Amino acid sequence: MRIVPVVRRRTIILAMRITFTPTIEEFVAAQRAHAWRKYKARTASLQRVLQPVLGITLLVFALLMYRDGANSALILIEAMCGVYFLLAVNVIAPFLYRRHFRRTRGLGGEIILTVTDDSLTLDCPGRSAGTLEWRAILGVLDRSGVTLLYLSPGSFLYLSRRVLDDERRTELLAMCKSKGIPFTYPNLPKQKRA
Repeated sequence: MRIVPVVRRRTIILAMRITFTPTIEEFVAAQRAHAWRKYKARTASLQRVLQPVLGITLLVFALLMYRDGANSALILIEAMCGVYFLLAVNVIAPFLYRRHFRRTRGLGGEIILTVTDDSLTLDCPGRSAGTLEWRAILGVLDRSGVTLLYLSPGSFLYLSRRVLDDERRTELLAMCKSKGIPFTYPNLPKQKRA
């Protein structure tokens, strides 16, 4: 880990600087972690196994109904549901995530994240730069392949294990804990309509 001194207002604050270029695989892992955020690991893995089994079962029933001469509309609906259940987790969702990555990444390139005691600074050389105060982070979700820092229930910063080794990960999580950031998905209270 590289500790870089950052000078601000005549004080020296130790900072963690992470430089990385996001990949499609990391983006897909982050989106998958976000999509499965409310499930425990066992429940998520059970659903990932049962969903294709349900899809195959629906396709087999559609085939048996076809052989028995059942209503063609019912057979078509059952077959379409079977194909969806079979392909949703492993084919359709990753395809949509990859397409979203290509559409939102713009020019791509390197990202420099500097974490200090005061804030997080994102710098995309040649494109943009921004600073987030710690109170902007509403929650942290730490999964096996990725750590998500939530800015709102639908938007997050993601750091994969490729760029966030165990030592940096421990330091980042300790800093989040010291700032009082909950280690859960941010559930904001619903506002009453006027």
